[in-house]
Amino acid sequence: MVRLPCRRVVLTISGSVAALTLVLAIIGLAFWDTREATRAHAAESLGNLGLSLERDITRHLETYDLVLQAVADRSLTPDSTVGWEAQQHLLFSQSAAAGLFGAIIITDAEGRVLQASKPVPPELDVPDRPDFRAHRERPGLGLVVGPVEAGLVTGRPKV
Repeated sequence: MVRLPCRRVVLTISGSVAALTLVLAIIGLAFWDTREATRAHAAESLGNLGLSLERDITRHLETYDLVLQAVADRSLTPDSTVGWEAQQHLLFSQSAAAGLFGAIIITDAEGRVLQASKPVPPELDVPDRPDFRAHRERPGLGLVVGPVEAGLVTGRPKV
């Protein structure tokens, strides 16, 4: 008769350990499932962010390209019947509306600044800049997106 209580205790402890193991396994699976769902959500969010950035950058580059095309077209046909300020306004009116762009400059073949959409130092010239060299070497190249570098006027990083 002494064995019965001992056997009951062993069965109770074994059952409790089995139940506890089952509960811990269920909790572990729930944590694993939550982790996987969080990982999938993070991957989806990252994809959405990448797509949003791609579209935003593409839109800005297209806008910048259109503004530069308009400036280039207008600079090829200067109107000698209007004064300097009117020419500046006509030449850079779209770039001023675009606001988020830095100075747009028109240079001669040697890289000396002829006109600019914003005030620039009078001694500014750009023959050593990679984007200027690329256009001088390949006329009609179009929009060039170069590496980030310090701006000539402000010194702030620019593309």
